[in-house]
Amino acid sequence: MARLVISFLTLSLVTVGVVAYVAYTQASHTLTKTLHNRLEAVLTLKETAFNQWLYDQQQEIVFLADLPQIQHHAAQLMANNATKEAAVYNELSQFLNQTIDSKPNLQELFILTDVGGQVIISTNEGNVGRYFVSNSYFVEGREGTFTQNVYPSPQTGQPALTIATPLYTEDGTTRLGVFVAHLNLERMDEIILERAGLGETGETYLVDPLNLFVSADRFGRDDFVRGVHSEGIDRAVAGESGVGSYLNYAGEPVAGAYRWLEGHSLALLAEISQTEALAPARQLALVILFVGILSAGVLTIGVYFLAQQIASPILAITEVANKVAQGDLSQKAPVLTEDEVGQLALAFNAMHDSLQTARQQQEAYAHSLESNVAKRVDELEAANTILSRRAMLLEINGQIAQHITSTLDLDDLLVLVVNLLKARFDYYFVGIWLLSPQGDAAVLQAGSGFVGDKLTGLRIDLATTSLVARVCESGESRLVNDVLRDPEYMPNAELPDARSEMVLPLNIGSQTVGAINMESQQPAAFTEDDRVMLRAMADQIAIAIRNARLYEVEKRRRYLAESLEQTGRILSSSLDLQQVPHRVLSELARVVPYER
Repeated sequence: MARLVISFLTLSLVTVGVVAYVAYTQASHTLTKTLHNRLEAVLTLKETAFNQWLYDQQQEIVFLADLPQIQHHAAQLMANNATKEAAVYNELSQFLNQTIDSKPNLQELFILTDVGGQVIISTNEGNVGRYFVSNSYFVEGREGTFTQNVYPSPQTGQPALTIATPLYTEDGTTRLGVFVAHLNLERMDEIILERAGLGETGETYLVDPLNLFVSADRFGRDDFVRGVHSEGIDRAVAGESGVGSYLNYAGEPVAGAYRWLEGHSLALLAEISQTEALAPARQLALVILFVGILSAGVLTIGVYFLAQQIASPILAITEVANKVAQGDLSQKAPVLTEDEVGQLALAFNAMHDSLQTARQQQEAYAHSLESNVAKRVDELEAANTILSRRAMLLEINGQIAQHITSTLDLDDLLVLVVNLLKARFDYYFVGIWLLSPQGDAAVLQAGSGFVGDKLTGLRIDLATTSLVARVCESGESRLVNDVLRDPEYMPNAELPDARSEMVLPLNIGSQTVGAINMESQQPAAFTEDDRVMLRAMADQIAIAIRNARLYEVEKRRRYLAESLEQTGRILSSSLDLQQVPHRVLSELARVVPYER
């Protein structure tokens, strides 16, 4: 009952969780897509409003520059070089200041001379007399109406946006200079920063190519001394437009849209916090979870009562099963239903009827199992024998390796090897054969076992069919587990009781220098595993032979060098013609035995 109820409850909760997750994911995707579309629409509206505002200001400046009053007074100022106290200057200054007061979008109006770019009049008295001949708005403003995109003002350090247009005489024939207006960016901030349609956390802002905010209250903020950066800002400054979800300049996750305003060299971005944007999706998922958990609880109660009905006949079968398990074979399970539980009771009764037969089969199986266990024990003992043999071979290899590193006496080493193998494996004979200097025969260097010592120095011609001769010729190991059945086997009168033989080559690289043979009085005394294991020992012996021979050569060379050195000392120590030849020949005889 507990498993039924818990399983159903778990399945219900998992299902509700999956549905809530899928709903949240789909809702998030839909909300994000809708939000991106809305943000792009906001950018379009902002861009349109900004362009319209800027266009209106351009038209306003062109209109002011075409006013006869401004053209007339400017011509008089430039012609008469009037001072600040002059009536014409005062009248024009008053008109410009009244214009500034009536038009909040204008921050400063001033006129630059056509030659030299000097300020002859300005609503900012501090700029009168200054020169702006290198400024872009002066250079471009002489040729036509020009708008210098937002830039840091050299005078105030604040963002500035300047419009300049040529100023002509009243008849339009002569250019007097350039009429310039610095715009008040508060209206631009109102257009850009307005949060209509962006919720509680949404915002729009402009960023210039230097990654600085283009806004009076944000420009040059200390907390962004290296500029503002985010995925959206960096993409927009790079000239891209698009939408996405990323971390904003403050490190908060937002959904945003970005656009590069090519004509203004500005990046326009609209962003809203992902937490606020995805709030409806979370609310939907929570509602689904709440309703699902409540429904699962109600259904679990119903499942509990259903489980009780299912469990009643099962409990009856369980009670009978316990009695049968205790040895009471007279019990029968009651068949209370016709469903799967009833089928279970019928199957239990059938099982009860066949229990005696099963016991008999079990006894027969136990007897068979005992036989199989005995057979398996024999196999394990055989495997253990093989492992013991391998361990013994590894131990011998270790002892041989130890002696190889501790001695260069070849005879002692070979005697040690044959004695170890003979003693450990109780072989009939173990011998190590080396090729003669002429390479036409194998000579026994060390032997152990039946008459082993007496055979030392025995030669076997390689032209014979002896196993040793064949191995020395071919460089390949040979194994004969019954010499009486090998037609090529050459019997040895000194070893009449040999029944099996294994011969391994002693190879130094591709050269065979001899062989090691082992003989046993038992047929099939050697296995392929022995051949593999003992081959490693044969390689060690071959290496030892090579090292010993190299040592003998080196020893001979050193002895010859010492004798030559001694002879040199003799030659240099005496000039007696009677003594020197005899002493030289005496020393030479120690190195090269000669007859005359």
